[in-house]
Amino acid sequence: MNRNSTGNNQTAVNYPALYAEMRALRGKNWWFKVHYPAILDLAGRYLQPGMRVLDLGSAGGWSSAELPNGVKRILLDLRPAALEISDGPILGRVCGDAHFIPLGDGSCDAVICEGLLHQCEATSPRQIVEEAVRVCRPGGVIISAEPAFNCLFGAHDLVFGGCRRYTLRSLEKLFLGLPVRCLKRTYLHLFAFPPAWVVRKVSRRAATDLSLGNSLTNTFCVWMGALERQLARRWTLPFGVTALLIMRKESKTSPVGDRP
Repeated sequence: MNRNSTGNNQTAVNYPALYAEMRALRGKNWWFKVHYPAILDLAGRYLQPGMRVLDLGSAGGWSSAELPNGVKRILLDLRPAALEISDGPILGRVCGDAHFIPLGDGSCDAVICEGLLHQCEATSPRQIVEEAVRVCRPGGVIISAEPAFNCLFGAHDLVFGGCRRYTLRSLEKLFLGLPVRCLKRTYLHLFAFPPAWVVRKVSRRAATDLSLGNSLTNTFCVWMGALERQLARRWTLPFGVTALLIMRKESKTSPVGDRP
């Protein structure tokens, strides 16, 4: 696990303002047009109509909004306000703590854990991962995507309540000893790494990176993101702003922890 020196001593997160910003930017900002489709590109092959997919720390349900038709979404978040702003076909909304998921063993076909483990409120990322594996059925998949590399830690992370970032190695370590097998590991958004590093070292604005930029840079990022998605399907990208793992749950008799 990578923990930034700021630890839990950060200012309180203004969740209503954050949710309002995310809703306003959805469909406009490059992140929504690139990030979530890039995850779906890699995870979509493991998701079929009729499957029950749990979206952990769902906020507005953006991570699972574009899943294939017929997939049954279950959203779980600590805040009722987050669940209220979610839209699209939803099987269920659960207000609860990801450290103690109120669902039965093997009750879901897949679990999406996107942008949750890096947060200060995730006091035990390992426990959340254990719970995700527990509620996933054997043969199902756990999709984990988290902000990558401590050198990118900045105001953007603080606004989102973040206090740590991951590498692929540190993210995989959370799964050590659990009955899972890695299907895909890669970084995402390699093209965004250099400008993100510059912005986070120079800017002192207490705002998310999503609020920066103009139509020209936004269009460029969408174009570059579409190109990179083609590469990520075939290869493991060596670095990027997001670390992504897709793990398949094996039988309880076959724990896999072979590649931290």
